[in-house]
Amino acid sequence: MLKITVESSATEIRFRLEGKVAGPWVRELEKTWRESAAICGIDHITVDMSEVTFVDTDGRELLAQLCRGGATLKASGCMMKCLVEDIRRSARNQPGQRNC
Repeated sequence: MLKITVESSATEIRFRLEGKVAGPWVRELEKTWRESAAICGIDHITVDMSEVTFVDTDGRELLAQLCRGGATLKASGCMMKCLVEDIRRSARNQPGQRNC
């Protein structure tokens, strides 16, 4: 299960995630991301992963896609911090990509 809370301001969209970014919840997060970005028209997105407990392969790819698109990924806990750092490192190694 994944709980997605969307908070938006004039300059930012923040996704607060709680639970697992896995299985059908990956598609739900992607849908929420695309809809929110289209409605709000804001480029700056922050993904707060402080309460994420697990990320599967598809979830990791979506988070990497968000990162390459300029989203800021925030995490706590050893596992999630390592995951986010790995995604950031991969994004930095790809020419023409935004930093996250």
